[in-house]
Parts: sequence; structure tokens; C-alpha cells
Amino acid sequence: MEKLPALMDPRPRSRSYSTLSIAEKWEWHADVYAFRRVFLGIYDTTSPPDPTGVWYNADLADVFEKRKREGKGNPATDRDREEWARSLGWASWLERQDAIERNEARYAEGLKWQQEHATELRAAKRHFDDRG
Repeated sequence: MEKLPALMDPRPRSRSYSTLSIAEKWEWHADVYAFRRVFLGIYDTTSPPDPTGVWYNADLADVFEKRKREGKGNPATDRDREEWARSLGWASWLERQDAIERNEARYAEGLKWQQEHATELRAAKRHFDDRG
């Protein structure tokens, strides 16, 4: 595993992005990826501030995600999470997390089916492309 930057200060920064060091930028992006995982259930390797994934580091994102889930460096308390989930129309944070897990399971199941039937799908696509 590669060495991770040592600047994991959980306090919010008031500096602009352009003044951050390279190590701080890696951490800033890792924090964005961790936030998207923990609060939005999005595990992409790209993000709105990093649309090409240049700043994505799986190991660093994992560290920040773990810290957020443990509540370290994360201002959101259980009550904050509950209020946030309710503001989005969920009955509770737990209901939201359960829905995300079910959705991820359905996605994995669909992906597995797609991989198992890839040859048939390509043949069907060629058939319909040839007719057009």
C-alpha cells in the first residue's frame, strides 16, 4: 500500500483550493469521495470536482470514509444524520442506508446478469443495428 499524506487534520479549512499544497489537495479530494460514499452512497471513482478521476486514491478515500463512519473529523452526529435523511423524505437514516444496500445488491445482480449474457446482448444489438 502506498504511503498516505500525513495531513489528516479533521478541522475545516478556510483556505481556497488554489492555496492548498498537493498533499492537501489529495486529502481534500479524498474527503469529497468519503462524503459521497458515507452520505450519498456513491462509490464512483470520479466526482463533480474531479470528473476524470485524476485525484481519486482508493486507499486514501478508504481512510477518510472509515474516519467519517466512525465520526472522527465528521461534524454530523446521529441526530444530524436523522434530520438530514428526513429532510430528503426518508423515515430515518437507517431506512436510507437499507435502501442504498438493497439498490447496490440489485445493481450487482443486474451487472452479473449482464456479464453472463454479454454475448447474447451484443448479438441482439448487431441484429437491430443491421435492420436500421
